[in-house]
Amino acid sequence: MEVNDNNLTDEQVAEYSMNNAYLLLTNQKSLEDLLDDNMAGIYIPVNPVEEYKEALHSMIDEIIKYFEYTEEYEKCQELMELKILHTKK
Repeated sequence: MEVNDNNLTDEQVAEYSMNNAYLLLTNQKSLEDLLDDNMAGIYIPVNPVEEYKEALHSMIDEIIKYFEYTEEYEKCQELMELKILHTKK
């Protein structure tokens, strides 16, 4: 998702952050892909270097809450499946 405006509202920043995190978590895009899409930088809701399972689950939970709010239930389902997959590891 490309961001061209530095005067974004909090709601727009949340939208970009959650969608970018969704694309990263579901392997639809890499961090490099997102940066290539928008050379000015990207919004994501967490530090992408942090790899702790607890932090990952917490991040997934927050993203699911956001997509429940925006009624994007297909994304919620995919993220729940991802969370279950990571719990089994």
